Amino acid sequence: TTEGMANGLWPISWIVLNAVFFHNLTIASGDFDVIRRSLTRLTGDRRVQALLVAFCFGALMEGIAGFGAPVAISAAILASLGFEP
Repeated sequence: TTEGMANGLWPISWIVLNAVFFHNLTIASGDFDVIRRSLTRLTGDRRVQALLVAFCFGALMEGIAGFGAPVAISAAILASLGFEP
């Protein structure tokens, strides 16, 4: 039914909306440049950067927030670092 579909899509859209808000907030505040510099200082290899963001940062976010937020936030960070979706 339509109500069931809305019930199923609401949490997903809420996570995506918050991930976009988090990404825009880090860009506007300039904190994303700190994250970018830290990752490039840590390693210049883009493969290792992808692993750090996807697995290490993703696992941290899963422990803190849970419910799929790490996927949306990690994807936004990887896209901002220049990785193709």
